[in-house]
Amino acid sequence: MLVLGIAFIGFWLSLQGPPEPYMAAKSLDADLGRQINEWNEMLIEGNEPAALQLHWGNFENLEKRIQEEGKRFEEGSADPRTKGLMEKFLAAHLAMGDAYRKGLQAFRKSGSASDLSASPGWPGRTTTLSGRGLRNR
Repeated sequence: MLVLGIAFIGFWLSLQGPPEPYMAAKSLDADLGRQINEWNEMLIEGNEPAALQLHWGNFENLEKRIQEEGKRFEEGSADPRTKGLMEKFLAAHLAMGDAYRKGLQAFRKSGSASDLSASPGWPGRTTTLSGRGLRNR
């Protein structure tokens, strides 16, 4: 998942545009990393209801923040290509969130993270954003 953010920063660096796009990409990348970290923490500590609630709440707050930051960036950009890439990034990010929600349901059913990778709801595919567009792995 971090590949998504890293590829996004690489894209901006390759454009050598003004610092604002770079800083926006860097902020989105940092928030995405924190969001994924909250998921990992939830898996590690999520057998405790309070920890599950804390980490899932943080995950959702970061998800909302990434969407809001991305939309502001998209609306503020004059470049149609940049707008299109950000639109794809935000759509992929929402799809990622849906996959994590399915993973959360499986986690709650099983009570542990041990067999989640076999779950149909487990977010096993990652989406990357690069200068060539979106790719699924």
